[in-house]
Amino acid sequence: MEKEINEILGMLYDIYNQVMVLNDSLQLSARDNKDNDYQHSFSEIILKNLADACAKLQKLDCELCALQSEKNTRH
Repeated sequence: MEKEINEILGMLYDIYNQVMVLNDSLQLSARDNKDNDYQHSFSEIILKNLADACAKLQKLDCELCALQSEKNTRH
């Protein structure tokens, strides 16, 4: 299960980086064209949600490791 969590976390970080590139592009184009400001704002929301999801998944991974360690200590 730990391996699956790390794979998902890696996928989320890849998506985060891709959206970050898109966000940077939208930010640059929004300077020239205010019509793109909405898209830039929306990509900021997506980045925040992805960062929150990554943080929660990392916390879950840490809790899982702690439980596994505790289980191993008992046996």
